[in-house]
Amino acid sequence: MQKEEKVYDNVEVHSMDELNQKQKVQNENKLPKRIAFVLAAMALIYDISPFDAISDAIPVLGWIDDFGLSTAAILNLYQQYADEANSKLIKWLKYAKWTLVGLVVVAGIAFGGLIAAIVAVVQK
Repeated sequence: MQKEEKVYDNVEVHSMDELNQKQKVQNENKLPKRIAFVLAAMALIYDISPFDAISDAIPVLGWIDDFGLSTAAILNLYQQYADEANSKLIKWLKYAKWTLVGLVVVAGIAFGGLIAAIVAVVQK
């Protein structure tokens, strides 16, 4: 049995199953958008909080984690709210976001290694 779609004066008639499916898809798309908004808010709170993974007292190095997390959160928010989810720009932003997160992690590890080296030299 085939679904019938009839057109009356340029108005399409759809079955209730199709409408329910569209509503379900719209509801599923809201969760990632809300999570992206919450992550952006948390990144902003992290930026203004006095507690940091890398202290802001250290010029440049202290700002890397703030900049990286905020930029990644903003890119994620833009990616979720963009109209064309499959566009080349959105795909590029996705890769840029994860590259940035990776660089921040590498910077954090390098900073931890620097602190460990300083402590080892001071203890000698």
